Amino acid sequence: MYSSVILGCGGAGVRFGRFVAQFSRSKFVSIDRAGADIVVNPNKLAMVPNLSARMLVEVFPWVEAIDSEVILVIAGLGGVVGTGVAELVGRAFSSRRTVIGMFTEPFSGESPSRVQRSRDALERMLKNYSAVIPMSNAKIADYYPNLAINDAMNIHPIVLRHLVQDFERMLIPRNYMPVGRVGVGVGFGVGKERIRLAIEDALDSPWLFGTNRAVLVSGDVEHEDVELVLRDYDFEHWELYRTGEYGEQIKATVLGW
Repeated sequence: MYSSVILGCGGAGVRFGRFVAQFSRSKFVSIDRAGADIVVNPNKLAMVPNLSARMLVEVFPWVEAIDSEVILVIAGLGGVVGTGVAELVGRAFSSRRTVIGMFTEPFSGESPSRVQRSRDALERMLKNYSAVIPMSNAKIADYYPNLAINDAMNIHPIVLRHLVQDFERMLIPRNYMPVGRVGVGVGFGVGKERIRLAIEDALDSPWLFGTNRAVLVSGDVEHEDVELVLRDYDFEHWELYRTGEYGEQIKATVLGW
């Protein structure tokens, strides 16, 4: 069994990470400018893109204390701390650990500097992370135009909760890890066609992209029943986690790349 840790980076990352940690078996570590397990100096984070991996450890010695084989990073990109710490973790552990980034991106109406900082950092992190799962606020706003911003922001922690649980229950134990830029959709289904409905719900996601797909099914259902439904789809990989926690519902998480 691989060991895993969740790093909540910056204000949004810490807030979302603390919510996710309530449902996770992984250790949670918060990293922020104040009031966190690890407190960082925002001015030092500005140096991250220009430091070698060896120098990163000298400037940020707490990095060496993160010894899990799989590192799940949650951050909101665009700000100084969340973006800086997320980039720091990727550069420090590139090629040495499996590092999965789950990042929210700014609304298109936010400051141009914040949007550009997010874009630039995401491109750099794709070179150092095993996989990056971007969750754009702008896509949520476009997909649900009548949804209030506060309600839209409540979608992220729920998706992150289920995504982290799927990594812990299926992807990490099976050592099946997505690579590169990865899209995601989470859906639920109930009733006679609950497996199919859950998959279709997950496929209808503003954050899902790519022609290659994998599906992770969770619920009180038989392997043969899932296999029968999946004959109508072209998934490259699928997993089943049997659990009664969703009652009559089935959960499906679709990954795309």
